[in-house]
Amino acid sequence: GDMDLLVDGGRSENTSKYLSSAMDSITGPLEYLFVTHPHYDHYPGATGVLGAKTVEHVITNGETRGPPRDDEASASWDLFEAAVTDEGLTIETKSPGDVLDLGNGLTLTFLATGGLYPDTDSGTNINNDSLVMMLEYAGRKILLPGDIQDEAGEHLVDTWCTDMIENCTALQADVFKVPHHGSSHFDDDFLSATQASWAVL
Repeated sequence: GDMDLLVDGGRSENTSKYLSSAMDSITGPLEYLFVTHPHYDHYPGATGVLGAKTVEHVITNGETRGPPRDDEASASWDLFEAAVTDEGLTIETKSPGDVLDLGNGLTLTFLATGGLYPDTDSGTNINNDSLVMMLEYAGRKILLPGDIQDEAGEHLVDTWCTDMIENCTALQADVFKVPHHGSSHFDDDFLSATQASWAVL
């Protein structure tokens, strides 16, 4: 049957405004909802999705919002957690190397799962703790690196590239979602390792 996955939800809880086309394409349950990291431009829309759709699994990097990272975001993160609870779910986490076998040849491999970068008062290191996932189907691979920056990119190369960077099969992808909305703050070796034909912003 169909398998529906959603990675992040944007900053607006009004799903009819920003996520309507994606939501309309889901005819049954949303099997997996991923929140790559708890920055405000990634999760409030996920709260709306939980209210609008039957969700079966919620996976995050295990981190939350609130002081000292962001006093104002604490309440919105609490709303997200409450929406998860209202669905009768608990937030799930993964470990690097874990693989979800989603059926029909579709797999999702977790390359990074958070917890490596102690955060600062400004909250910027949450980016480096993003979930990094590789989706593979029909011989094609899509790399979804969240908002990682230089440090996390270097760590991915050190962790997964046992051979030359140009031969790093674990990070090679056909399609590469450019980290952090197209930010220039990411590691050149990480970009080289992907060998991607397509980059998506």
